[in-house]
Amino acid sequence: MRSIERLTQGPIFDVVLYLDERGTPGTERLFITGGVLIYGDKKAVADAWSRFVAKHAIRRRKGTNLSRVNLLDAAEFLIQQPILPVAIWSELTNGELERLKTYSDEYRRKKSPYKRAEKISPASWIWKHQMNQTIACAQGSFLVHIGRIGTAHAHIDQVTDQVEMRAHYKKLLEHFLTASRLGAIAPEYGASPEYAMLLQQASPEMWKVDLNATGPLAQLADITCAMFGRFRSGESQEPWDVVKLRYKIGDQVPVCIGGDITWSVRNYLRELYSSFWIYR
Repeated sequence: MRSIERLTQGPIFDVVLYLDERGTPGTERLFITGGVLIYGDKKAVADAWSRFVAKHAIRRRKGTNLSRVNLLDAAEFLIQQPILPVAIWSELTNGELERLKTYSDEYRRKKSPYKRAEKISPASWIWKHQMNQTIACAQGSFLVHIGRIGTAHAHIDQVTDQVEMRAHYKKLLEHFLTASRLGAIAPEYGASPEYAMLLQQASPEMWKVDLNATGPLAQLADITCAMFGRFRSGESQEPWDVVKLRYKIGDQVPVCIGGDITWSVRNYLRELYSSFWIYR
């Protein structure tokens, strides 16, 4: 009931989402996309983080290079700020990765006027879909647990695979990340049609996407993504446990805090392979 009240009468927030990744999609089995969704004063959070990294001597350091103590300190920072942490993952089998590589090779060899590009790498197919789903999960979790969204901006770590397609990726993400699109996919995550409509009405009309995230908040996204990666591997679980406690409700946490979307990636790949006749 409280979530319905938030969706209909709750405050409206302008949000900024910074995202990073761990793993090489299409090559490594595990692929993690994560970061931070900020729903307060962006500059105030960035300034607070800059003071934090100076105090703890971690300026310009990557999350993978931080100690367990550093990550615990970063977790404490996260839970004291107007931030919704985000971490989404998928894990394909070696056979599924081989099938995707075969598909990409076949796509490259095909001569068809319907092709979107001369070639699309295995990494690109996975990256595009999982980033799209990660932003959708972050948005849905925010709407359910915090409030409505006014404007929304996503800053994503630089695309290093097929850089020439960056403008195309940006256009695709902005095309799919609309209020109507969220209303359409919400039932896939268990929402009733009525609830999906409320989510749609409380969402921004569209997201603005930047594929060249920089600055202190990009570093915070990198560290948050690394923190979940350490949790997922079992190397260091306490920092992410601290983060989960901040938003834990009963035995549940928002889907964006460690959600497994392997099923979604597999569904996407099945649809991709079944539509291959278009390019024949």
